[in-house]
Amino acid sequence: MFPTAPPIARYSQKAKSLPAETVLIQGASGGVGIAAVQLARAAGLHVVGTASSERGRKLVADEGAHQVLDHSAPDHFEKALALTNGRGYDVIIEMLANVNLARDLQILAMDGRVVVVGNRGTIEINPRDAMGRDGSIICMSLWNASTKRSYQHPLGPCCRPRERNASPRDSPRDSTVRSAACARNHHGARRVRQDYLGSLTRRAVATLNIASVL
Repeated sequence: MFPTAPPIARYSQKAKSLPAETVLIQGASGGVGIAAVQLARAAGLHVVGTASSERGRKLVADEGAHQVLDHSAPDHFEKALALTNGRGYDVIIEMLANVNLARDLQILAMDGRVVVVGNRGTIEINPRDAMGRDGSIICMSLWNASTKRSYQHPLGPCCRPRERNASPRDSPRDSTVRSAACARNHHGARRVRQDYLGSLTRRAVATLNIASVL
């Protein structure tokens, strides 16, 4: 797995993303964005990415995004919201918060989370846009995410070994029911994860080389 991947996994952990949730990755054609697309898709999320160039949008689609939008279009937030049938996004990974954060908050789903990855200045936001959705703004820096600290199981805590997730009050039946539910919920995500994580190493160098010229 290429070096960018473990810190990107940390973004997912900070956002507490779950399989079947919908994620919007703003600026998905760069090296960080592509890694986010790959890992989000591998973890079973529905992935929408954005890029400003046709070449960038093709790259994002090729790397696993279900839908791709042009973030230079004036109506791209309206189009992004329409892709969720008005529900909004569970997670937004934001590469340019000083431009997009105020609008990001307006297209969050209930309990949605914006993870700020990149920022180049200041922006005025209306906190009520987050309050009305019980939303959260989560900020982090790539430099704070060490490899050891950042990488955990992409499918979440219920797929870790039982002893790490069991309560002292759990009966054997409770554990069995929970494990069965976990297996049902993540069966498809595991299959997709194998397809995508298996290709990360092979495609990483070519992906980053292409992304660097977009």
